[in-house]
Amino acid sequence: MKSGEQERNGIKNKLIKTKNTMKSLKEKYQHLIGKKVRIIHLSGEDHRYDGKEGIVERIDDMGDLHGTWDFWQLFQKKIVGE
Repeated sequence: MKSGEQERNGIKNKLIKTKNTMKSLKEKYQHLIGKKVRIIHLSGEDHRYDGKEGIVERIDDMGDLHGTWDFWQLFQKKIVGE
């Protein structure tokens, strides 16, 4: 059984990993701001956005892309494929 300190350290390490992953996603997609992209498929969404094109407006601190997709605002969770 883990001690309370070991458990807290484990949680702290997971939070640090999550923060680093989000920062890395934001940096990875930073070059897309202002560019026209086509959505292949959004993980966790239905297919209504598949094939839509639009301009990436910003990337939030969670690494999600925000933009206008065929004149609809969309809060993107993930792109599957690039």
